[in-house]
Amino acid sequence: AGMLSALAQEGRGSMLFARNADEIWLELEQRFASHMLAAAIDLEVTLKLPPGLGVRHRETLALPPSDDELALLGPNDALVFHHELEACGELAADAVIEVQIEWSDSVANEAKQLIWQHELHELGEGSAYGHKGAATVAYARALRAYRDNEPSLSYGAVLEAASLISEALESLPEDRDLAEMSAVMAKLSGR
Repeated sequence: AGMLSALAQEGRGSMLFARNADEIWLELEQRFASHMLAAAIDLEVTLKLPPGLGVRHRETLALPPSDDELALLGPNDALVFHHELEACGELAADAVIEVQIEWSDSVANEAKQLIWQHELHELGEGSAYGHKGAATVAYARALRAYRDNEPSLSYGAVLEAASLISEALESLPEDRDLAEMSAVMAKLSGR
């Protein structure tokens, strides 16, 4: 996987791995544009929090170091960001969270920007995408623990991920990403 990652980064493209040729052809047939075309490059996301609200510090995901990392997003792809917020002071009743996204449209060859604002009282762990974000983070931790062959960590991580994925599926029962994560966790828990 390390060599595939290096090759994908060198070519500034996405990485595709499958166990056999049939899986590769199926993935390319269903998501050809996502693998072969870049819809957005140089993606930058900025989170603006109101006074009195901060990001809770937690264990960070260990990513391989990169001197020249480029964010790349294919057509119909999605990124999930999951941050736990905590009050660190008095919050206004009408406090607003703002997410600013800037990217380069590789097809139109122009810079674009999107600003999303939401009132704080309407957000929270109870939202469907809040559950999906928590499930995705737990899924990544479980896969890392399993990959690193850490039995004491992987069993608990797999159970936690399976539980969070199940909660997220209650809110988003048709979500393909969550269904795939659930199937992977079921295989790992039955090893």
